[in-house]
Amino acid sequence: MSGLPPGPVPTIDAHEAKALHDADKAVIVDVRETHEWQAGHVPGTLHIPLQTLPQHLDKIPKEATVIMLCHSGARSHHAANWLRANGYDDVLNLENGIVAWANAGLPIQ
Repeated sequence: MSGLPPGPVPTIDAHEAKALHDADKAVIVDVRETHEWQAGHVPGTLHIPLQTLPQHLDKIPKEATVIMLCHSGARSHHAANWLRANGYDDVLNLENGIVAWANAGLPIQ
């Protein structure tokens, strides 16, 4: 994955992310490894492991708000920067990842 990041990636908290996702106003992309995703994930998310992101851009709509998710927010921050450097304008990083989602008591499948 290459491309220079266009600046800091805005973050979003778990409750805000859930509200946007529930209202069909955002797509959540989980970039964790398959074994992590299988152990528990946010219902309705796209699962695209970080290393495969460049090969699966066709699954992520450019016109949507895209919320990137990983375990604690580091990998998803990297992925969000990469998306922003490659033509995605409305990309957010879920602050503290699925850990924050679970700590907020939000559903995990």
